[in-house]
Amino acid sequence: MPMALWLHMALKRNLVARLQKSWINQAVLHWRFLPCALLLIPVWILAAISPAFDWTIFQHQRPTHIAVALMALSGAGLAAIFWQRDRFFGRPDGGVARNSWHSLESRTPGPRAFFTLLLVGAVLRLPFFAGPPIWEDDHYRYLWDGGQVANGFNPYSNAPLSVRVTIAREAGEEIPILDADRSVPVALARLGRESGEVVPRVNHPKLTSIYPPVAQAAFAISHWLGPWNFTLWRALLFGVEVLTLFLLLGFLRKAGLPAFWAALYWWNPLAAKEFANSAHLDALMGPFLVLALRFLAFGAPFRASAAIIGAAGVKLWPVLLLGLGLRAGKRLFAPHNFLIAAAALAAFGLLLAPLVLSPATDTRGFFAYVSSWDRNSLLTPMLTGAVELGARMLDPLYSLDPRFWARMILAGLAGVFAVIIALRPFATPSDAALRLFMLAALIFSVSPAQYPWYAAAIFPLAAAAGAWRFAATAAIILPLYYSGKAFYARGQDEFQALMPLIQHPLLLLALWADWKHLRITPGAPKPEGIVQPAD
Repeated sequence: MPMALWLHMALKRNLVARLQKSWINQAVLHWRFLPCALLLIPVWILAAISPAFDWTIFQHQRPTHIAVALMALSGAGLAAIFWQRDRFFGRPDGGVARNSWHSLESRTPGPRAFFTLLLVGAVLRLPFFAGPPIWEDDHYRYLWDGGQVANGFNPYSNAPLSVRVTIAREAGEEIPILDADRSVPVALARLGRESGEVVPRVNHPKLTSIYPPVAQAAFAISHWLGPWNFTLWRALLFGVEVLTLFLLLGFLRKAGLPAFWAALYWWNPLAAKEFANSAHLDALMGPFLVLALRFLAFGAPFRASAAIIGAAGVKLWPVLLLGLGLRAGKRLFAPHNFLIAAAALAAFGLLLAPLVLSPATDTRGFFAYVSSWDRNSLLTPMLTGAVELGARMLDPLYSLDPRFWARMILAGLAGVFAVIIALRPFATPSDAALRLFMLAALIFSVSPAQYPWYAAAIFPLAAAAGAWRFAATAAIILPLYYSGKAFYARGQDEFQALMPLIQHPLLLLALWADWKHLRITPGAPKPEGIVQPAD
């Protein structure tokens, strides 16, 4: 053999041997690389094209369908990870972890595994900080409400349009006749001028704020830390998300559940987009919901109810979880539970009072939201149409409001779900987690407004329950809501109407599959993933 050929083959064998031992080979050739790449790369591309979604660009000019496809691909990466979770994280039977990555399947992951869990979620979120919010502009309302509260103004009294009209009047600009009677205090108009682009860009400017006092407090804190600073608001929500993750890991450890379940929340691309990019305030509910679950699962009904009311101070719907929170005690109808319920409802009444007792004008945002907000819902328009048809058949001169009665029926349905789920005592902490998640998911499914970020708010509960089918399915299909907005902007209303028909049946199917695989019945074995009993 010629010396040159021998030397070439020796060098090649040596290079291959070195490559096989290198960390690059372990990362690239290992099975985990593909789903991780599918999870992360579409999100990075989406963050890179986010300037195309700037507020100044019209909806029909944005690459919405491309962005929706990227979100769906990233969600498919999360689904692939949990579909092959045994290979990805380790054995779910409580066996000895094979390496630091696999130790995520235990209750107490090692330092490297914990760092991996934390790093992937952070890498999923941080690219979003560099660009504008994709599709959404709710943050202008948050910043404006925070400025009002921090400066002593009532966010439920004056609509942003009134501020804009007053500023225009002071500048000598023409005022439309319909808005000529709108005026606000001079100090509030001055604050509106100081806000720069914030007040002119608040959506639904004819309405006052719809957000409860706990949310308003968070807005005010953000304003005190940095007036009109959207990046700081994003950073505050990121800190809240990290707190939610640590509380979730603490619950999983105490309940004897795999640590990798936390990835259903922390690695979820829909949560990353809605909270790190669009900065929806629903992220603020995370710590309250996880604390409520912890107290609920380990027999502290008073603290569970207090945490639920805290979550209701961010968005009102968690008050429907209160009946399940009382199940934390040994007896649902114990005398002290009636006292706890009375105290919780009194606290909720205090949270609700500023919204209900706001000045009685046509600008009250809370009443407009409760009475007429229908977004991305499957049941609400169907039920509204059925009520209207039935009323016309019974009385051609009917006077009832179909929207109102449709909402009453849906609220009653949510109440029925709450009663059924709370009837039986909890078998284990994982049973408590599953039932709290199921109730929250069913409330979402009958809500008149079913935005993607509403679903993202219950991902911490899905993670605590191990409901990976729901969390992954939501990450894949709920971004279709944004395709509906693009169809609407192009005048293609028939395609927009199809979006809920595609999304919600699949979500309900995933929810049913999670319930089937995770529920605990008397005498049945423990659900998949439980490694040992709680401490």
